[in-house]
Amino acid sequence: MEYFVIGRNGIPLVYNGNMMGNIMFQHGLRFRFEDPSYDPTTITSWVDPFGNTRSWLDGSYWVKVQGTSENIWDWYYDGTDWDYAFEGAFRDSDNMVQVIAGDSSSVTHMMNMFEECRSLDSICWLDTSKVTNMRYMLAYTSISTVPLFDTSRVFYTSSMFSGCRSLVTVPLFDTHNVDGMESMFLDCVSLRSVPLLDMGKVRSAQYMFTDCTSLTSLPTFDTHNVEVMQSFCSGCSSLTNVPLLNTQSVTNIKYAFSGCINVEHGALALYQQASSQEYPPINHDDAFKNCGSNTASGRAELLGIPQDWGGGTYV
Repeated sequence: MEYFVIGRNGIPLVYNGNMMGNIMFQHGLRFRFEDPSYDPTTITSWVDPFGNTRSWLDGSYWVKVQGTSENIWDWYYDGTDWDYAFEGAFRDSDNMVQVIAGDSSSVTHMMNMFEECRSLDSICWLDTSKVTNMRYMLAYTSISTVPLFDTSRVFYTSSMFSGCRSLVTVPLFDTHNVDGMESMFLDCVSLRSVPLLDMGKVRSAQYMFTDCTSLTSLPTFDTHNVEVMQSFCSGCSSLTNVPLLNTQSVTNIKYAFSGCINVEHGALALYQQASSQEYPPINHDDAFKNCGSNTASGRAELLGIPQDWGGGTYV
C-alpha cells in the first residue's frame, strides 16, 4: 500500500491523505496492524517460533490513533533506559504490517528490533543518527525496500536483512565504521543489486550474500581487511561474474563462490590472486565448486583451478 507521512515529533501526521487525530510525542512509533481487530493493549506476552516468551518493553504503552478506519496504534516508552528501548522491542510480533512514523532520535541500539516480524512489509525513515548496533534489525521481515537510514555510527550490521526474501534493493548506506557484515543479506532471494558499500573496516564477511539467487553482479568491494570470506556468495545462482576482491588478509575462503553456476568469468583471476599472495588462505576448500558450471567460459576457467579449491571438474 502506498502511504506518506508529514511531520513528526509532536506534529499531526497525514497518512494516505487523511489527517490523524493523535499528536505524536517523543519516544514513540506509529504502527499499522494487519488484523483490524488487533488490540496490542491486550497482549501481555507471546511465544516466538523457538519457544521463547516475548513481551512489550516494561515502561511502554499503546494508544489507539483516531481519525482513520485502519487499525493504527502509537507505541510510547517512558522508561529511563531509552537508549536501548528498541533492542528486540517488537521481535516476533507477527501482526505489524507498517511502521508509519516515529521518534527514535535518542536510540543507540536497534539490535533485533523487528526480527521475525514476518508481516512487516514497510518501514518509514527513522532517526538512526546515534545507533551503533543494527544486528538482525529487520531480519525475516517482508520488506521490499528500505529508507536511507543514517548508519554513520553503526559498527554491527550482521544479519541485518537475513531472510528478507522480498527485499529487492538497498540504498548506499554509510558503512565506513562497520567491522562485521556476517550474513547481512543471507537468503535475500529477491535482491537484484547492491551498492558499493564501504567494507574498509570489515573483518568478517562470511555468508554475506549466501543464496541471494537473484543477484546478477557484485561491485568490487574494498576487502583489504577481510579475514573470513567463507560462503561469501555461495548459492548465488544468477551471478555472472566474480569480482577481483582484495584477498590479502583472507585466511578462510571456503565455499566463497560455490554453486554460482552461471558465472561467466572472474573465478580464475580471483583464484590466481589468492593462491599466489604471500600468505594464501589456509582454508580454501571448494571455494569455486561448480562456479560457472552452466557456462562455457565458466567451465573453461574451472579447468585452471585445482580440485582442492573446487575446480578441475564440475558436477
